[in-house]
Amino acid sequence: MSRGKPCHIEITIRDQSQLQRLIKKFNRKCKKSGLFDEVRRRRYFKKKSQTLKEKRENRKRKYQQMTEKYKDKFKNEYK
Repeated sequence: MSRGKPCHIEITIRDQSQLQRLIKKFNRKCKKSGLFDEVRRRRYFKKKSQTLKEKRENRKRKYQQMTEKYKDKFKNEYK
């Protein structure tokens, strides 16, 4: 779900007795569209510097994991 674009989730009721199934279907659609993640992210205000710092740290962690995998791959081949 991107910023500024509305997210319409529509579920039709066919049988009133299957209310639990309807709730599960609604939750699934919300998770798939990213609505829950967006709400959780916007729950508290974060400064732009904080978000940039988190992105930088995540990128650094990702590259470290990638290099570890790469090193392990070649370390196992030459033993």
